[in-house]
Amino acid sequence: MLEYENQIFLDMYQENALLVMCEGLGLDRIFLNFLRLYSDLKELVFVLNTDQLQQEYYIEKLRSLGVNQLPCIMTSEYGAQERKRMYARGGIFFASSRILVMDLLVDRIPVHLVSGMLVTKAHKMADACQEPFILRLFRQKNKEGFIKGFTDNPVALVGGYSRMEKVMKNMFVGKVFLWPRFHLNIIECMDKRKPEVIEIGVELTNSMKIIQTSLLEIVSACLKELKSNNPGLDTDEFTVENSLGKSFDRSVRNQLDPIWNQLGSKTKHLVADLRTLRLLLQALAQYDCVTFLQMLEGSSGTQRAFGNNPGWIFLDAADNMFGHARARVRGNKVKQPESKAKPTKETTGPLLEASPKWEILLEILDEIREANKQTEKTELGVGKVLICVSEMRGIYMIRDFLKFGTRAALLRIYNKTFKKSLLIPTDEGNSKDDLLKKNKESSDIQTPPDSCEDIIPDSKDDRKTLEENEEIDAIRYRRMKVLDSPETHLHALHGNPDPYILSRALEEIQPRYVILYDSSIHFVRQLEVYKACRPGVPLRVYFLTFQSSAEEQVYLTSLRREKEAFHSLIQEKATMVIPKEREGKNKDDPQFERNMKPAYEINSRKAGGQSGLVEEKKQTIVVDMREFRSELPSLLHKRGIEIEPITIEVGDYILTPNICVERKSLSDLIGSLGSGRLYTQCVAMSRHYSQPMLLIEFDANKAFSFQARGVAGATLTLKELNQKLTLLLLHFPKLRLAWCSSPSTAAELFHDLKLTREQPDPEKAAAIGASEADGSSDEKYNTAPYDFLLKLPGINSKNCRSILHHVTDLRHLCRLSEEQLEELLSSKINARQLYEFLHEKYDASTSKSTDTSAKMKSKRPFGGGKKPFNKFKKK
Repeated sequence: MLEYENQIFLDMYQENALLVMCEGLGLDRIFLNFLRLYSDLKELVFVLNTDQLQQEYYIEKLRSLGVNQLPCIMTSEYGAQERKRMYARGGIFFASSRILVMDLLVDRIPVHLVSGMLVTKAHKMADACQEPFILRLFRQKNKEGFIKGFTDNPVALVGGYSRMEKVMKNMFVGKVFLWPRFHLNIIECMDKRKPEVIEIGVELTNSMKIIQTSLLEIVSACLKELKSNNPGLDTDEFTVENSLGKSFDRSVRNQLDPIWNQLGSKTKHLVADLRTLRLLLQALAQYDCVTFLQMLEGSSGTQRAFGNNPGWIFLDAADNMFGHARARVRGNKVKQPESKAKPTKETTGPLLEASPKWEILLEILDEIREANKQTEKTELGVGKVLICVSEMRGIYMIRDFLKFGTRAALLRIYNKTFKKSLLIPTDEGNSKDDLLKKNKESSDIQTPPDSCEDIIPDSKDDRKTLEENEEIDAIRYRRMKVLDSPETHLHALHGNPDPYILSRALEEIQPRYVILYDSSIHFVRQLEVYKACRPGVPLRVYFLTFQSSAEEQVYLTSLRREKEAFHSLIQEKATMVIPKEREGKNKDDPQFERNMKPAYEINSRKAGGQSGLVEEKKQTIVVDMREFRSELPSLLHKRGIEIEPITIEVGDYILTPNICVERKSLSDLIGSLGSGRLYTQCVAMSRHYSQPMLLIEFDANKAFSFQARGVAGATLTLKELNQKLTLLLLHFPKLRLAWCSSPSTAAELFHDLKLTREQPDPEKAAAIGASEADGSSDEKYNTAPYDFLLKLPGINSKNCRSILHHVTDLRHLCRLSEEQLEELLSSKINARQLYEFLHEKYDASTSKSTDTSAKMKSKRPFGGGKKPFNKFKKK
């Protein structure tokens, strides 16, 4: 470990605290050492907020360090008793939040033996629901165990009101350690082992400058229009500089989501267009001219109907942008006087302007090749090269450029994009090194080729290669080796689900030369740590950036935002007042009070409000275990309601013996209405409970409306959604519909519904629906004939399954003899009742209504008609 890492480790080991570091400075290395420290059967430690990739990475690292007792990944594959035995044995456990909540509620975990909790991605604790619930349950029963939080996202702790203090409160920690890049200890450590950094400013071409200026003008016009249409918004952050970063989309969404249903279509289009324009600015610097033109012409703004097009599409800047983007690919189209002469060779073929970075990249590779010749016979040997590109599309672009040359690579992209069959120049006799030299000598390719003698059609092998380029591994992107001299690898900086793939690449390749084709603060910091851990090995970093470009501004803005975030956190830490009971170690801590009533409803004249709390009756709600992914169970527990987590087949929440609630979020409601699953669930609730209820839960951060962002998709319109809900209520008259704007509102509703009502029985709730799982479930049998069968005399829920197994439909049932019915029903009395009901003739004289009796009168036995009956079993 480095010097500052040792200091951080000692500080965190001695305290229950929150650690905030800047991105890329080795937070994973510090967390790994804590895992190594507690990897012992004498300890019982739980790790929260980790995904599968992180768990595999840490286990792999601990195994390489020779740790014998590796952490265990606790999943639903382990049974309840097996989990209990594993907890008693000890060790470190990576467990999902749902499993931990259930095991803590039923006392399956020996909480008094738990050494502590390690929380990763601690910045999410401000908005999370399950993890704070777990820590509250843990701290209620264990006052000695430690809680430590780790995060490398300081910007996420700044937005909103006192988010860092809220995170500390939810984690029950009383201290916070801030380690920015400008920390004195970090500066001293990094200055001792600096990598050699060569910053290269690349000039934009004239067309690229004009396109960039036009895009910035359009962005400015869109922001001005957005501010004028929404004067009530906080528009201080709505600047052109901030709009270039990804965080701008999140900032706009946080402000507009609560009022999304009140916004006009013009504002919604402007929000979408700002994101499209940001992506176009990013593509201008990262991709080739053909790819940029494809993205520009395929953008949403150009594909809308004329009446719905945004206003900026008619600006002079937009016309200028489209003209120069097409000119980069096809060349300038200048009107010539009419002439019958044939076009010259100089006017044929596309222009295909190359990126200025390509020429610089070839020069850098030549420089590295010369440096390797000097160190080839020394102890250092030949150094490897790592080229870092933003995304996988850029990797394939650079690979084709290094493999085939500038003109050939652009023509391949052009043919594939525009479905052309232009001939591609080849040079089969040259090696890769010779091809690189040739590309360097003929790097000026902005004029059309003089002749077509050296051009041949695209071969099938080349087309197959292009098809293989699109097969991107969605799980994990691997590095790509493109050259042998020098050994060169390409790697993507973004778009990878594995957050540690760049660290793995540095450890496996061990490059001596790194070329940052696209910039990334995170990877720059990783290179600093990589060099500091290898003081005797040189490292040269080439930093390619377009001068006076949006790419450079995005990098500088991200640095500024991180620095400002740390300054704000430092100031907040200096003025923060932390109470003594923040860590929750006192026995009578007010943080753990579970009052069902809010403070304003408590009568303080009676023993300070405490006498009323004693008289409260204990409330219990049966909750399906699958519901612990939501926030509602934790809010119910905080209100003083006891939670019984079991697996129930009918409903999600059992409030009373008669009230069953099926909870649906908006996305789940739309999906279940479209698939018909909600109908089946309502049938089961209506069959077993007298008061079924459908709870529609909205997001507290979004509009309380079906017109909120992302609610009604293309598969189900708002009108269809209302129609399906209306039909559902007409079909189930007993069903009650509840609308809740947030989970906290739903918890309050549940509490009010349970007042003065009987408590549910968990055993009965678990038994309902479970007996039908083997033969009479709704998934196997048609509901209408099944419900009719249960209403016949002599048939009940116990003998109904025997009828369903051996009888196909009602006609088959009517043709059975009394002896056959007795064998199926295992009761002579039930068989006699059913047989008489099916075969005795109806007497019209006994009916009070002659009209009704005349219609029902029949000379043939029941079921003797020609009309076919519905079968019991589904096809």
